[in-house]
Amino acid sequence: MFGQKPVQFNEGEHQEPMEEENSFARGLNNAEESNTLPEVVCDQELPVLNDNYIIGALNSEPPSNVAEIIRDHCPQVLSSLRLLINEEINTACQKLCRRSDGSVLYGHSYESLKDFNFDSVWNEIESNIPFVVNIMNVVGGKSFTSDDLRVKYSFIYSILMSERWHELSLLKRVNTVLIIEGGCTKKLQERLNKLGVCLSHGRRDILLKLLGGHFADIVVQKVKGGSVFCGTGDNWDLKVLKGHMRKDVQNEDLHFFASNLIENRVNFSHLPNVHPKGDIVNFPRHHFSLNVDEWKVYINCAKILTGRIIIEFFPKFNWLKSVIPAHIPHIYSGEMAQKSTIMSLPLLNANEAKYEDCVHILRSYE
Repeated sequence: MFGQKPVQFNEGEHQEPMEEENSFARGLNNAEESNTLPEVVCDQELPVLNDNYIIGALNSEPPSNVAEIIRDHCPQVLSSLRLLINEEINTACQKLCRRSDGSVLYGHSYESLKDFNFDSVWNEIESNIPFVVNIMNVVGGKSFTSDDLRVKYSFIYSILMSERWHELSLLKRVNTVLIIEGGCTKKLQERLNKLGVCLSHGRRDILLKLLGGHFADIVVQKVKGGSVFCGTGDNWDLKVLKGHMRKDVQNEDLHFFASNLIENRVNFSHLPNVHPKGDIVNFPRHHFSLNVDEWKVYINCAKILTGRIIIEFFPKFNWLKSVIPAHIPHIYSGEMAQKSTIMSLPLLNANEAKYEDCVHILRSYE
């Protein structure tokens, strides 16, 4: 192994250690004293007689020097270390491939889609396979992992884990929702699916059905909290043109009904809704007209609105922007400053021009 022949003993003979072994031991002792190691070539099995000397020499060096010696002179040991690291990473990833107490990428429920964030994926990578993060930083030429890199590494990690086990597809589901919302074509979605970015086009109906069952969740919570909603709806007409028309294949007219629920930020539930507040016959006409104070408020609001129009269409007057208020104050300023809640309801296969379909629409609201 070290360029010397191993010691051989004939049966029944007793020989003293060879001079080469004594010189090798003296060389190791000298190496320990001078903090240098002799050149080692690991192409054969180590002699048992010299193991203690080699271990003592290696222990006397810093870990970085020992690593360099193994890299330069012991390629088989280096390959074995790589295999051990690969096995460790494989074991860590394999433990995450289970439905309970596994990876955060496993999730088929609506709640998992709603609560998804890249921080949880990054924490999983950092706690289970931190060595992979170091490798990706080296490949990217980065000395540290920034927030942008964490998202990219998490995205790559999700693709690889999905290849290991197809049920670790939570990020694919999130991307599929974004692709559907962005109006992605079927061809592009299939290409992205081959790259591991999203689900296939055939799975989108299952995903939309999952999301459609939770349209009213926010509305139910708001109603329980005392909020009042008003509904808007209209027909959504589609015309399906056939590529090759025949007697039994004709163009189709589809009629759907799309509706939304909008929260009233100003609650008028305290006002009577059963009996009229006054008699319309004897109600004074001046109550329908603006009084002097109301006219002053209207004039001030008109000035602000006129100034906004001038700034928008005449750039030369942008210097007026600093003196024009961004908000017109009124008695409901606090309520109107809150975020609007608009909830889309499921699309109904109904035509509002038909009486029976109107009953179906009202029944769905109920």
